[in-house]
Amino acid sequence: MKKAFVLLILTILGVSYAQTCEDGFRAFEHFTGTTCVPDNPQRIVTLHDTNILVTLLELGVVPVGSAGQINDNGMFFRTASQFDTSQVEHIGRYRSPDPEAVAALEPDLIIATKWDDIESFELLAPTVVIDVHEVPLEDAMLQMADLVNETEQALELQAELNARVEAAREQLGEDFAKTTISILQQNEVGWDSFYAKLPGHSVGLIRRALEPTLTPAEDRFWTEREPKSLEALQEHAADVIFYYGWDTDESGNSELFDAFLAEPLVQLLPAAQAGQIFNVVNHDGYGATWGMVTAELENYLDALTQPDLNRDLVQE
Repeated sequence: MKKAFVLLILTILGVSYAQTCEDGFRAFEHFTGTTCVPDNPQRIVTLHDTNILVTLLELGVVPVGSAGQINDNGMFFRTASQFDTSQVEHIGRYRSPDPEAVAALEPDLIIATKWDDIESFELLAPTVVIDVHEVPLEDAMLQMADLVNETEQALELQAELNARVEAAREQLGEDFAKTTISILQQNEVGWDSFYAKLPGHSVGLIRRALEPTLTPAEDRFWTEREPKSLEALQEHAADVIFYYGWDTDESGNSELFDAFLAEPLVQLLPAAQAGQIFNVVNHDGYGATWGMVTAELENYLDALTQPDLNRDLVQE
């Protein structure tokens, strides 16, 4: 409270406040403010797997612990199967990690998402909050790379993705501009409602990179972020519709996708009648890594480059 009061007085007086850190630490700006973090962190704990843990693993940085998930088979880290996590301790479920488990690891840096309640963790080690949803994903991933001194590696990975995007735009050709698309996310309570994917994260990065043609309702949807009932699906009628449901297995089967396609209001969509609603499948996992974004982009390209794609289903 005293620090906040001092900051307020300095702001009123027009005096800039620069946080000073002790030797071996530097000031790092993040979602909730500025924190003194180690120059060279050695014992990192992440409070999220798909949005933080895998980002660091792709950079070659192995945290000592991370939150993950628990199912009938035990504890695991989501979307991290392509990485070696044998040295990463599980510290509980994401959104409810165990502070005692974190403390036992004696971390020198904790990285959280904006959904985490960090009050108890700030007492254990410098805690940084990274937003990978509202902030463009590429910016968030570069921010994490800076935090762990791996900016050069991240820039190389970003350059590889950018090169693939340029090749993709050439591959899509002139016809892509007249192809309207919609991107729908299933509501957690079922298909009684749906909402747009967040403008950040992988979908936002892909959308900004490809610059697709969207219907007016779809374009507004990205900023309104309000769930809609199935009756509003006609507003999102497009030549191609991409669906996210998350339950697709290695054989490509998805009960959620099949249930969505069977909905009468979905069957009325021109894209459904033309067989142009596609389940976005990424068996490498969805997460905040350059490689996973590239794999997700390939899924879009598989659909958008089909030779018999009907690009005249809806009025543009």
